[in-house]
Amino acid sequence: RRMAAEAAGPVDPFYRRPPKVLSHVSDPFWGTPSSLVDWCEANYAHSRYIAELFNSLTAVPMLAVAVRGLWLCHHYKLETRFALCWVGIGCVGVGTLAFHATLTHAGQAMDELSMIVA
Repeated sequence: RRMAAEAAGPVDPFYRRPPKVLSHVSDPFWGTPSSLVDWCEANYAHSRYIAELFNSLTAVPMLAVAVRGLWLCHHYKLETRFALCWVGIGCVGVGTLAFHATLTHAGQAMDELSMIVA
């Protein structure tokens, strides 16, 4: 029985239901979620374009801080190593946004790899 559930695709870690059951729209823009994890926020509850709205919004401060940091590096003519730190934070923001907005394998990879590399 467990193998049949695994073959059906990823399930929500809290409710143990397939992602299609957790989606509030029948045809999400990015397709049925294919990531290996699905957080406790309901999928596509607010829009058919963003899977997890509030988890996606957590990326906005990271992106804003990264842009501000890069601007400060340019303004004060700091070394490249400082700018690379802000680029890393920006990449984490982009990865987080990609994952939580789409819930796809590619978005999950972007999210996890950006955190590891940064």
